[in-house]
Amino acid sequence: MSINKSEWLECNSCPLCKKTSSVIQFGVINDAAYSFGHGTVPIPAGGIPMGRCNECHIQFKMRLPSPDYLSAMFINEAGNVWDVEYNYRREIDEIMRYIAAPFDLLDVGPSNGDLLKNIALLTKRRSGLDIVKHPKVGTHIKGEFIRGLLDSKKLSWSGVPYDVITVFDVFEHFYHPDYAMANLAKLIKQGGYVLIETGDCDSPWVKKYGIELWWYARLFEHHMFWSEEALRKVAKKYGFSVVFFKRKRHKRWHYEKASFVISSTIRSALWRLSPLLFRKIRYYQGKSERQPRSPFVADHLFMIMKKD
Repeated sequence: MSINKSEWLECNSCPLCKKTSSVIQFGVINDAAYSFGHGTVPIPAGGIPMGRCNECHIQFKMRLPSPDYLSAMFINEAGNVWDVEYNYRREIDEIMRYIAAPFDLLDVGPSNGDLLKNIALLTKRRSGLDIVKHPKVGTHIKGEFIRGLLDSKKLSWSGVPYDVITVFDVFEHFYHPDYAMANLAKLIKQGGYVLIETGDCDSPWVKKYGIELWWYARLFEHHMFWSEEALRKVAKKYGFSVVFFKRKRHKRWHYEKASFVISSTIRSALWRLSPLLFRKIRYYQGKSERQPRSPFVADHLFMIMKKD
């Protein structure tokens, strides 16, 4: 899909505190285009500048596609993305440490419904929230499907809150994190738990090579990037206490084939040795010169919050 100049939003203030005085610009994503599903989105001249709020300790893109354009892309590519099977065994084990079955669960961004499918026997009500309903998710819902974005100003839902809300690889999609946190505070029961996984902009890998080269920041649908300090601060603001926190690898590395893990390890080792040599080799191979993903880098955060 093509994107008009008017469909790019210039974002000069922090998405959290709304200030411009605490924001500094650093780094630019200079790729020619984003890839999403089977589509490509040309990046405008000047690239995608990156900003950092020194008050909120988040990093964010200062040029974003409009929500309407992004929603249209999600609808067009719904069957072509987020379709890899994953059993969520580790995440389900974390849930069971804090709450006894059966419980009511809302999965934000359920994609193909893998979490809802694998947790079915532990739940009374299983619901999903997303901007588009993936073709496979319907069979795994035993509750409501809330159509919309977690960071929408107003959500239309049953009004019956949940014991557990899972928000895996969603916090990086926000345009309005304040709306998202306000919605979470309404959707969860008093004493309920919210589980979050998202990229860590304070990870040693990102600090060493720059966020503009990080694979997670170079995805079309990812807008803002969190630190532990930022998550703890926003949790407290909206009436949550943090009961568990850790840094981890992205969950994809638990289901990738061994051959892909080995090839990714070789590519990331070459990148660490010499990024310039890596780019030259990839150029002559006619392959992507982007920084490779490393199977052993803990560049994600996992947090459990309890509603006070």
